[in-house]
Amino acid sequence: MYRVVLFLALCGLLAQAAVPSRDASLIDSADNPFNSQTSVDQPSRTGSLWSWFSDGFNYLRGLFWEQEAPKYRPFPPYQELCDPQVSFGYQARSYPKSVWVGLNMTGRFSDVAVLLARPKLEEYFNGKNSRNMTITMTSPLRLKTPRSSGQWGPGYEEKTLIYSMYLPPQLHDNPPEPTDPDMFIIEEEPERYFVITFPSYTYAFLDFQKRNELEDLLNGQREEFLREFFFVDVYNTQTEVTGRQNEVLLLFNPDVQKPNCAPLQKTALPSIPVVPVPEALINNASDPGFTQLCTGAEYDARQYDRAVWVSVTINAISSDVGKFDAFPKLDHYIKGHNDQGVKIEKTLPVRITQEWPKSPYAYNIYRDYTYAYYLPPELYKGIPQPLDPAVRILDEPSAVMFALNYTGFSFEFRDEQMLQKLQNLLIDAGELYMSSRRWARNQYYPSYQVTDCRNDILVYMDPLAKSPRCASACEHRGKECPSYRVLQSLTDDIQRRHISGNLYVLRRTNTCNMTTAYNVAYMPLHRYFRGANNRNESIARPTPVILVHKSTDNPPQGCDFSYNLMFYLPSEKHQNAPEPTEEGVELFRLEARDTFVITFEESSTEEVVDTKLARMKGELDRLELCYARDEFAVATYDAPWRPQPHRHEIWIPQATCARPRPEGSPQYSIQGSGCDVGTECPTYEIVRSYSTFEERLYQRTDLWVCKVTTNCNIEDAFNEAITPLYEYYQSCYDVEPKARPVMSSMSLLDFLSTECNKVIETCAFLPEIGRSLPEQPDNDLILHYYPSESSESQATVYMTALQGPPSVELIQSGITTLLRDVTDADLLHNNKVFVARYTLPWEDDDAKTEVGVQAETLAHQL
Repeated sequence: MYRVVLFLALCGLLAQAAVPSRDASLIDSADNPFNSQTSVDQPSRTGSLWSWFSDGFNYLRGLFWEQEAPKYRPFPPYQELCDPQVSFGYQARSYPKSVWVGLNMTGRFSDVAVLLARPKLEEYFNGKNSRNMTITMTSPLRLKTPRSSGQWGPGYEEKTLIYSMYLPPQLHDNPPEPTDPDMFIIEEEPERYFVITFPSYTYAFLDFQKRNELEDLLNGQREEFLREFFFVDVYNTQTEVTGRQNEVLLLFNPDVQKPNCAPLQKTALPSIPVVPVPEALINNASDPGFTQLCTGAEYDARQYDRAVWVSVTINAISSDVGKFDAFPKLDHYIKGHNDQGVKIEKTLPVRITQEWPKSPYAYNIYRDYTYAYYLPPELYKGIPQPLDPAVRILDEPSAVMFALNYTGFSFEFRDEQMLQKLQNLLIDAGELYMSSRRWARNQYYPSYQVTDCRNDILVYMDPLAKSPRCASACEHRGKECPSYRVLQSLTDDIQRRHISGNLYVLRRTNTCNMTTAYNVAYMPLHRYFRGANNRNESIARPTPVILVHKSTDNPPQGCDFSYNLMFYLPSEKHQNAPEPTEEGVELFRLEARDTFVITFEESSTEEVVDTKLARMKGELDRLELCYARDEFAVATYDAPWRPQPHRHEIWIPQATCARPRPEGSPQYSIQGSGCDVGTECPTYEIVRSYSTFEERLYQRTDLWVCKVTTNCNIEDAFNEAITPLYEYYQSCYDVEPKARPVMSSMSLLDFLSTECNKVIETCAFLPEIGRSLPEQPDNDLILHYYPSESSESQATVYMTALQGPPSVELIQSGITTLLRDVTDADLLHNNKVFVARYTLPWEDDDAKTEVGVQAETLAHQL
């Protein structure tokens, strides 16, 4: 029996240590006069299985050991400042004036100092004060500690630690003085803190980790806070094993009016009377409505209608564990536990949302997951309100989201793999998405279903994008055709399109005669769709038939070009198409590309094609547009026997080509892109303009102040470096000029790396006008000339502008595209990439950002 008790006790302790709970915390038991919903914002961290172990341990402890009932302990009241409808991972609190009793401790380790500080503070409460007064014990025990110099841990330097305990409100006006000379009374004025909460026992390294985690969250939301000190609040005694509550706090920057996590100001609307829903079963199998805007490579963009959800947020080690706590609460609501007693049939999908995964160095053992059931639209006029304070109604407005669909059981690990896949697809397609908003997965199947389990991974499109870049679905006479997006209308019949990547079935010919090519290739391709494949599968044939002329692809003797014929495969076969079995027939994947297209109705004979082609090329030459001069395709959407009108097209791929300055044109220099009148910027000469980027020549006479940091990405490096750079910049001028850009550079190897050890140099331009340099910058700052670090007096770079705010994803996509375009233009670079910011995050102007790569010096001279 004794062994069983010990085993269950150990299980309870392990359960609490692994997945601790906030349910029994002092904050939940206290009456906060400033915020009646404090405990609502702190969901349970435990799953049902872990709760069973923990409850079992507490039950057995109650049977075998006598214990007192938990006592209420006063603690500082506060007001929550963050939007309660959004999970930021941290809280912002406003505390009123408060009084504490404190004690200074000097030492290297807080884990040792607390063993001496806590008993002294408790003696004060037990009567060792000027009035011999016994004071009700309070919480929390607070530690104020300076920021450590250690990069990987709390550090070993000698430091002054201040421990304090909150005094009950009735003693604030006249607190008893401590008799211990090392102790003192602290009167704290109203303060605002950023707070992150965590369970278990505290120790110095965990405090260090939680402080870093809180700073990462605050930097992600661009919150302003003080970094010199941080605070640790411990709400439990050493003997309390379960339900432990700890917090790490950082002070607001005093200049901040309100935090960025605060609710948005909304215009007050006249109240609308709630129309009660009859106490009946709402039987509705609807799901959130959306319109498919376009499809890309394995993903699509959707315009979702307004949707209302009933939700609950659970803090757990994974979404697969948290659902055991979440679903019973949601089921209770739809079974009638709401203010109208309405019973609602469970709908699909079930939605789970969470923050984007962080780097492996900032991993949390627990996270906040929001589980939600969709509410049918007939409830929207009078939505039944939940009676459980942990359950909330989420009213989501219409929004554009990118979706990736997959089948099979949903597990968090697999969902995050699919999220990474969707992210890669969006980056490759140049889509703008929001990693600052929570991503979602929709599960369209009940828990007992074992086949046809449909899941969607969803991320929000950045509103600055206006519209998605993926191509709209194409249809001709009821048949699918290759999707495309019109980029530009050049004339009434000529367009520049972005044609999506697609799969075709191809038959190569060895002829330069169009009629012969059709006769040779048409029937083998037709037979593929009738079953001449390794599955003997008949496939409904879409449009068009495409005849490709490509003169560089091994033309036959006597010809300077050859024709190939290919049929478009329906999109449902792009990932799993059957292999052709007939000789000479093959599958051919054509990647997405920008293409010039002329559309006409005349028959696609060789004479008509030659005439249209000549007109099209003449128009492109007139507009000075770059195109592939040795390649085109004829797309036929209608067979000759079909009723008129017919649709035919000629496709010419867009190419990257140089447009050199006309001979004898004057040398000139202009201000860098993004610099308005009154802003000092480095000057440069445009050597050549390419279709997507410029080649610029900078003189190595401009001085910059720089800071080298090691970070996960350019955004983190910028946030870490901008303050010391700006402080030094201010010290260089009596009258501070406005100067841009701020440059961040790294090696291509670091750019491609997924690790968090990227060496990134961030530099601020120091214009010569009015400049008076101090002797030597400190804070690890350096002075040098930029962008060239060589002995050459000039530096050549390839630059292009970004559209929209410089998010990590947009920068990554922009640099990747630039590197590809530079390579396609047969240019060489020195593997150093950089970002130039002409507007800073706190400015209201439209974002102006460029990305670039430095030319390889020797290759450029040759």
